[in-house]
Amino acid sequence: MLFSVMVAFLTIVGFVLMFVCFLLGLFLAAFDFPGVFVIALGYLAYGLLSEDLSWLVFVVVVALAVFAEVLEWVISLYAGKKFGSSSVGLVGAVIGGIVGAIVGVPLFLIGSVVGMFLGSFLGAFLFDLFVS
Repeated sequence: MLFSVMVAFLTIVGFVLMFVCFLLGLFLAAFDFPGVFVIALGYLAYGLLSEDLSWLVFVVVVALAVFAEVLEWVISLYAGKKFGSSSVGLVGAVIGGIVGAIVGVPLFLIGSVVGMFLGSFLGAFLFDLFVS
């Protein structure tokens, strides 16, 4: 009896954790962060807590997450080229976004997002200005 209650409790905790990870993943994806990996982590947490993990499904979910991130990167490069950005500007945007996100960490929650956007803009602008 106690074992079945514990299994039911862990299944519910896993489901709630998975649901929170799904919502967080969607929120992060809206701000161009890799939210699909958070969604995969939510599935992993649910599967481990509920003892209902299919490793095949988990591997497929992670493979799709990697594919989605690579596809997003390729589309960003293509769109940047189509609208007149140089290769140097695209590299500057990536480097600036990473640096801006790290610098913005001390401002809880919103600092990384704002830092990433400002860093991407400044990185693209400065790389195009000084390198090209």
